[in-house]
Amino acid sequence: MGAINHDLTQIDTVIIASDRCLAADSLSIGHDGMPVCSAGMADINAIAMALSAGLKVIIMDGCGCDGLCRCMSWAGAFIVVPKGNPGLAPARQPQSVICLCGEADDMLMMRGRGLLCCPADAAIDVRASAAYVSHCDAGSGCVRDVIEQILRSQGKWEECKRKLLEHKSHVG
Repeated sequence: MGAINHDLTQIDTVIIASDRCLAADSLSIGHDGMPVCSAGMADINAIAMALSAGLKVIIMDGCGCDGLCRCMSWAGAFIVVPKGNPGLAPARQPQSVICLCGEADDMLMMRGRGLLCCPADAAIDVRASAAYVSHCDAGSGCVRDVIEQILRSQGKWEECKRKLLEHKSHVG
């Protein structure tokens, strides 16, 4: 298992492509004919921890899954930006941003916005361009891997883990 070769203490924003980072390489169709996205609990918990640590988390939703917003709303306020949205402007300080994606179209959208990271099963072109390739696949902990490294480098991992466990014990 490797480590991200970057000063992670400066990271304040994480941009995540929902398809091929949060979700694996499959898409279910709901009874209403709409796509149903899934995400691994380790990744969802890591997003909640990042938010509790004060990081800004931006989710790029490329599969049009409204359920993605609803299923993670308990984590706190975060932004969901549809793919191709011109509102995702280049970062003023890209050294403070981590971009997580698994497909070439997402990589092109994220170019110039921050340090590129990807899951182990990302497209070949993305893996070749990424500053860090997680040991985890999409939907199986790659988001957690990257967020854990950020929070550990900032000395916030243990406190965030404690907060998450407390929240879960109160929710039931």
